[in-house]
Amino acid sequence: MKICPNCKYSNNDHAKFCTNCRYHFIESSNYIYCKKCGQKQSSKAVFCKNCGHTLTNNHNNPEKTFPKQYITCPNCHYQNPKLIRYCLNCGSKLISDTTNNPIKVETHQKFQTPKVNISSKSKLSLTTKLWIFYIVGFIFLLLGSYYFFYGNWSTKQNQHQKYEVKATKSSTKLIYNNDVIKTYITTAMQNISGKSSIYVTTAKSNQSYSVNNRPQLSASVIKLFILGAAFMEANDNHLNLNDSYILKDSDKVGGTGILQNKPNGTSYTYRQLLTYMIDFSDNTATNIIIDKLGGVERTNFLISKFNVKNTKLQRKMMNFNAKKDNYTSAEDTALFLKQLYNHQLLSKSSDEEMLKILKQNTDHSKLLKNLPASTVTYNKTGINSDQGIQNDAAIISNKNGAIIVVVLSEKGNSSQQISTMNKLGENLYRELLQ
Repeated sequence: MKICPNCKYSNNDHAKFCTNCRYHFIESSNYIYCKKCGQKQSSKAVFCKNCGHTLTNNHNNPEKTFPKQYITCPNCHYQNPKLIRYCLNCGSKLISDTTNNPIKVETHQKFQTPKVNISSKSKLSLTTKLWIFYIVGFIFLLLGSYYFFYGNWSTKQNQHQKYEVKATKSSTKLIYNNDVIKTYITTAMQNISGKSSIYVTTAKSNQSYSVNNRPQLSASVIKLFILGAAFMEANDNHLNLNDSYILKDSDKVGGTGILQNKPNGTSYTYRQLLTYMIDFSDNTATNIIIDKLGGVERTNFLISKFNVKNTKLQRKMMNFNAKKDNYTSAEDTALFLKQLYNHQLLSKSSDEEMLKILKQNTDHSKLLKNLPASTVTYNKTGINSDQGIQNDAAIISNKNGAIIVVVLSEKGNSSQQISTMNKLGENLYRELLQ
């Protein structure tokens, strides 16, 4: 039998813990506890490492090595801290006086929180209660006043702001009256000579109106699609717009543009050549770009990726010996510009750069001539007096929105064509954007 040195209970010889008090037999053989401070020590120690107390008595009386800072519950044998009066495990009372002697077990006694009795001295006086009542009442009065005055004022302000926002939105909303647009376009068609087609749409809706949409001679309006094809190749890393090109005499062609008068050997980036192609309608720059894109057929293939129906590049600029011509339609051109304006053509950065180039175009002699100076416009014209061509494709915008207008006219009288476009652009701006 193994006698527990703590509670004298008889245990099995192989027991590691006392069945009665859970005393650790193996631990007790290796460690002892200081009688003075209760610090755990090696069984071979002579002095306590914590307080320096002599530990010889511990060696002589091993049954007293259980730490004195704990007391075993006589009911459940749970080891509780020394000063605890009730067992933390079962709630039984542990100590009856200042000694560590356990008292008679009160079976199943539950620990109860002692009731706190408030003496008459701790009760609030009548004066204190009155002061609390006055303070609480004053706070409620302040809150009520705040809600009454600020709440009503804030509600009125919000209503006023809602009204202002609504009024602003209604004033900036682009109202598309199809009957009125039809009247303006019908009038224009009656006054313009030759073979003409017109397409009008808004930038932010599917509303549109067109007359005689069909393939027509594009003249320099085809350069819009060549611009898009070049930026498409740049987007696909097939063309570096910052690369340089050295101007040669064989590059120069007549018609519109400024490069035909520049000295041979002058260096230009492809980005500069694209700008000249649009802003000066430069034929020499256009042909250089077509060659860089892989020739007429390759450039036409790139243009077809814009899902155009009636747009074809069949010859380089000023090459009338090709017995072929370049075509587009009012709808193809208008939808191209609409996608460009909404950054839906290639990418936001590419579309923005193309719009910047179009914005710099200074030929405002047709659709844009009678518009206010504050109007933001992007356009490309096309002219060929030998074929009676006067074309203009434009984005017209202000704070109220944007519209796209394309007029293609061939085999007509130039002065009549231009004056009709002047009036049409003015009427559409006044109807849709004012």
